[in-house]
Amino acid sequence: MESKKLKAFTLIELLVVIVVISIILTFVTMSLRGVQRSSRDDRRISDLNLVASALDQYATSNARIYPLGRANGNTGYAVVPLSSLQSSLTGYINSLPADPLGSAGYEYKYIYRNDGREAAVIASQFETGTRKCNFDATTAPEIVKSSGGNVCYYVAR
Repeated sequence: MESKKLKAFTLIELLVVIVVISIILTFVTMSLRGVQRSSRDDRRISDLNLVASALDQYATSNARIYPLGRANGNTGYAVVPLSSLQSSLTGYINSLPADPLGSAGYEYKYIYRNDGREAAVIASQFETGTRKCNFDATTAPEIVKSSGGNVCYYVAR
C-alpha cells in the first residue's frame, strides 16, 4: 500500500505570508492618508477662493463695502465664523462651505474691518503644512495680521 503525501503550506509559511501582506497594507494605508490630507487642503484653498469671489461680487454691488462692517464706522477689525455671512451672501453663493474635517481647530473665518472697506477669509489650519497660500506674516495685509497672520487667507479685493 502506497502512502499518500499531502501537499500543504506549513503554519510558518502561512504566518510569513500574513505578516508580509500586513506590512504592505500598512504602507498603502499610510500613503492614502497623506493623499486624503492633501486633498482636504486643496479643497480648503478652493473654498477660500469661492467665498472671496462671492465677497467681491457683494462688495461690487454695495459701493465696495463688505458685509457686517457697515454699522461701526471705526477701523478696528473683527473676526467671525464664516457661517455668519450666510444671509449677507444670499444670491452671491448658494451655500457657504464648511471645512472638510468639520472638527475643532479646522474652521473658516471671516475677518473684516469695521468700516467695511477691507475683508478676508481664512482657514484656521492645514493638515499638510502646505505653503500653497500661506504667507509670511510680515507680508500679510494688516487685516490678516490682526487674526494672528499664520493662516491661509484670501484677501477680497
